[in-house]
Amino acid sequence: MQKKLNLSLTALGLVALLVVFVNVIAGVVLRGARYDLTQNGLYTLTDGSRNIVGSLQEQVTLKYYVSSNIATDAPGLKLYADRARELLDEYAALSGGMLELRVIDPEPFSEAEDEAVSAGLQGLPANAAGDLLYLGLVGTNAVDDQVVIPFLHPAKEQFLEYDLSRLVHELSDPKLPVVGLLSSLPLRGGPPPLLQGQAPPPQGWFIASQIEQLFELRDVAPTTDSIDDDVDILMIVHPKELGEPTLRAIDDFALRGGNLLVFVDPHAEEEIVPTNPQNPMASMMAQRSSDMFELFAAWGIQLIPGMVAADRTYALQVTTGSQGRPEGVDYVSWLSLTNEAMNTDDTITAGLGALRMPNAGVLEPLPGATTTFEPLVSTTAQGATMPLASIQFMPEPKALLADFVPGDKPLVLAARLSGPISAAFPARPPADLAEGAEPPTPTARSGRLNAIVVADADMLADRWWVSIQNMFGMRMAMPQANNGDFVINALENLSGSDDLISIRSRGSYSRPFELIDDLRRQADQRFAAKERELQARLTETEGQISRLQSQREDGSSQLLTAEQQEAIEQFQQERFETRKELRDVRHQLETDIEGLQTLLKLVNVLLAPLVIVLLMALAVRAGARRPRTAPRKESA
Repeated sequence: MQKKLNLSLTALGLVALLVVFVNVIAGVVLRGARYDLTQNGLYTLTDGSRNIVGSLQEQVTLKYYVSSNIATDAPGLKLYADRARELLDEYAALSGGMLELRVIDPEPFSEAEDEAVSAGLQGLPANAAGDLLYLGLVGTNAVDDQVVIPFLHPAKEQFLEYDLSRLVHELSDPKLPVVGLLSSLPLRGGPPPLLQGQAPPPQGWFIASQIEQLFELRDVAPTTDSIDDDVDILMIVHPKELGEPTLRAIDDFALRGGNLLVFVDPHAEEEIVPTNPQNPMASMMAQRSSDMFELFAAWGIQLIPGMVAADRTYALQVTTGSQGRPEGVDYVSWLSLTNEAMNTDDTITAGLGALRMPNAGVLEPLPGATTTFEPLVSTTAQGATMPLASIQFMPEPKALLADFVPGDKPLVLAARLSGPISAAFPARPPADLAEGAEPPTPTARSGRLNAIVVADADMLADRWWVSIQNMFGMRMAMPQANNGDFVINALENLSGSDDLISIRSRGSYSRPFELIDDLRRQADQRFAAKERELQARLTETEGQISRLQSQREDGSSQLLTAEQQEAIEQFQQERFETRKELRDVRHQLETDIEGLQTLLKLVNVLLAPLVIVLLMALAVRAGARRPRTAPRKESA
């Protein structure tokens, strides 16, 4: 019996050694073999990334700086660093030797740390001794162009592939993208005055200076009949009354694969309308809308005519009333949108915190459209349209609020359009066509659209998103919203190749405890309901006090009556009890969650080892109980 037990234990030991040996051999022999079993294919590059890496024509070097002390100081970050390393290995494996990956540990006070700092990497404090923790990427190409990701933050893990592919793409094509700006609004200021005594031109908007830092910004006249071939992105702002030659030029640009960023507006408050001293009301009555009906129809989209978007949830609060008694009012057509209004699965809007869009329009896909319509920014489901006339002539915010009727579906304020399109205009006749000759029969033209359309142009103006101050002759900007980030994100996304544009956010590496999240949501709903109940009680009691005050015979407001004092004491007691109930709800929530987390930890930590031990014990027991076979006697 004991001998059998010893043999079984020896066999288990040999099996364990064999498993270790097979893993070591497989790690060497099968190092290049990969099979992604994750739910969302997290370690499999998209076709866009494969094309970018596979088309490299010159050597690219990626230096991946990752601190070894991540393992001890931030174990969660260590797991993310390992996942990033595995994704970088995939890039290198698919590059055919054109991409070299170097993994560097920037130890404190080492030359590697000095190189990381000089390259622009950001270190995070790792411990009380002041050591810094690095997790960044520095890419260089054959002509020493350099692109840096200062810190690979786990909060952006779903965009990790996009960031890495964008870095490789920039190194493979390092020239600045050209942005053609066709605008009827003074983004770049105005021309100098022609006559002495004329008013100085308006100063350019801050968004234009931001674009100039990252792109080659080139003006395109609103009367142009062609777009230069080297323009990568055409940025159209408030396209008002464009002629057919210009619309044809835009159509041709889109058909040949040019990328577009378009800002239309149902009522552009920033439009400068010339004043007429003989008719002061003319400027107020002027039409300030913009659209591109013919092109939008070919693209399968429309700006709802004569309407602006309104939303009580995202309404920007403004101050009205007299100076002595100011009053805050929700301006329902001036929207201050939070991250919840944005598409968090798109690289353009995922990281934004706030956008301000005054009197924005509403975009809708047309029936039978061949393009894909992906909302980027939307109202809540209670968003509604309001007639343009209601906001044109110095509207009263209180009146707009009183007229607001909630809707039943989100309204799209910005969208991405992609997919096949047909020409909006027939081809021009050949320039060398002889006089009197019959022009050839026009052939159908088609292409593929990559465009981002925004139903508001005023959002680009400084006053809606940034405060500009002059300090020592320099313009200092203090952003109050992410309008500028939205524009730069859109241009950067569109400036990439079609492969880069096609890359969307990845699934999340983390697998949250859905049951715990459900518990939190349910408790938050209960908590919010109790808060609303408390607020309702507060409002009711204050109304009761006001009614009692108005019924006093002496009209004095300095002393409280017995009824008022009793009402206040009753409210204070109700408030105390409600707050206690709120604390109980929150305490019960935390108790439920802690208990569930403890159970899950025990299952994860103990269940698998217990199953293995049980299986081993059963195997040993089965071997020990196996009947011993009698030895066979050999015949003489």
